[in-house]
Amino acid sequence: MTASTGNATVDAKRGHGEAPSPPGPCSIVIFGAGGDLTKRLLVPALYNLAHTGLIPEKFVLLGADIAERDAAAWTRSLHQTLEGFVDDPEAEDQIDGIDEDSWNRLTANVD
Repeated sequence: MTASTGNATVDAKRGHGEAPSPPGPCSIVIFGAGGDLTKRLLVPALYNLAHTGLIPEKFVLLGADIAERDAAAWTRSLHQTLEGFVDDPEAEDQIDGIDEDSWNRLTANVD
């Protein structure tokens, strides 16, 4: 049996209550980087991981899409989309505000 308490997951059988820690270095490749799934689900989820400290220090986010745009334009587009979730009760992810330090950690190595 597992219960979630804030950022920590408690395993009732083992009695562990440590907060999760970020994984080792990793890369994520998003195919369809400019698509709806990326904007509505993936980016808010990745942002929430960054905001809670669960994105590793060595993290690369790669986007592949048919639209021709550079990494800076893609990052700006994703930030604008994320801004649309702020204080929107209808949004799939509830975000009170964008912490720019978290956003910068998430997008430090975008290609």
